[in-house]
Amino acid sequence: MSAIKDDHLTLDCTLTLRRSQLERPLLPGLSVVSEGSPMTRSLFPTEGSTALKIWTPEELDPHEADGAQESEGAHRILTPVCPPSALFEQIAAEHQSGPQRLSPSEVTRVRETLTLPEFYAEFMKPWRESLPESKGASRGTLQKERQAINRWQKWELANPPEKWPKKKRWTGLPIGFITSGYWDRCLDSLLGSYAFDTVTSTRDHLRTVFNHAVKIGVLARCPQPLPLEKRETDEDGEEDLARVWSEEELAVIIPALAHRPELLTAFVTGCLVGPRSVDLFQLRWSRHVKHEESPPRVRYRAKKTGKWHGFPLHPIVQAQLERLRREHLFEPGGPVFPTLTSTHSADPEKSKPARRRNAAIKKILRNVGIDPPVKPWQVCRATCCTLFNSVEPGLGSWMIGQGKQNERAGTKLAADFYDNPTADYSRAILSAGAPKVPPAFLALL
Repeated sequence: MSAIKDDHLTLDCTLTLRRSQLERPLLPGLSVVSEGSPMTRSLFPTEGSTALKIWTPEELDPHEADGAQESEGAHRILTPVCPPSALFEQIAAEHQSGPQRLSPSEVTRVRETLTLPEFYAEFMKPWRESLPESKGASRGTLQKERQAINRWQKWELANPPEKWPKKKRWTGLPIGFITSGYWDRCLDSLLGSYAFDTVTSTRDHLRTVFNHAVKIGVLARCPQPLPLEKRETDEDGEEDLARVWSEEELAVIIPALAHRPELLTAFVTGCLVGPRSVDLFQLRWSRHVKHEESPPRVRYRAKKTGKWHGFPLHPIVQAQLERLRREHLFEPGGPVFPTLTSTHSADPEKSKPARRRNAAIKKILRNVGIDPPVKPWQVCRATCCTLFNSVEPGLGSWMIGQGKQNERAGTKLAADFYDNPTADYSRAILSAGAPKVPPAFLALL
């Protein structure tokens, strides 16, 4: 029903809406225009009814707090009530089952200032540790995550951008600027130093860290590196140990190395001690080569596995190392092979001295008519394994760190460490001679 009074239109009507629209305590306002004058009203459910009533300016809005009357013809504009967003966010945070998303300002800070290791330390590691043991990651998983982060950081610090100012310290690229191509560079470098499976594991754990950044809003999406391609490296799995130096090859290689004392000693040590090249060329006097002990011994921790290796030095290795130290007056605690490696490089096997050393031995092999293998130092390692296995079954495998459970190795589980051999193994190492050791080695005594 409507009526016109004093040029004002009074409209009394009922508006019926769906029941779902009536669940809100206060619905948006309704604007009605009469004679060109806007009139904004709020809609309220009528008590005991599912309909809505529109109150005109002449009527008293029953929901007015002060109950004040408006003058005739006046227009009352009610300010819409804003939802309590802060309260909603608080309630949501209390029931959050996953990592909590960051605020926009915090996202900007993290994206533009924190490197990947810093992001992991500030956000992911604390969240991991806050989870109950039943829902959190295992200790082994957390350890591998930290290893992956450490490998990333080691690579990144060693590879600053070419355009980076030389006088400014390089700490790494902020997480918000890491692209798929940048990640590819890291993985490509790791493939030259670690086993393929190790790099694959590292990539997967790094992906977990990137995905965490996506979950909390730091990244829009996880970078996608290219599929890994397996390549031949010194660290692939348990290495291919099928290729060994034959007696005929050793008979020409040893004399050809005589004019390079460091290279000759490294070659002999590789064939009769058996470390990987990354461990062989990082040996230091006093720390790893114990000449003062009786008998002299070598003890080092393998970079790849982290396990200790230690056993008496074969007499041929003893004589060669002692001759090298005496004739060249090396510093007591310095590297055994100072010109063949870089002790300051983050990746010694990719340093310039290492490349020169590998090129030199391959050139010598070609000069004596031997087609050089891709990894000559791994062939030395395989030769060690074969020679000592022929002296005592299982001894060579144990020396190079591939022995299986063996009580005689000095431990119930040789796969845990390769150190402190039993008396039987020590005697076998020290007495290994003709005809087990090729004559070319015996000539060095």
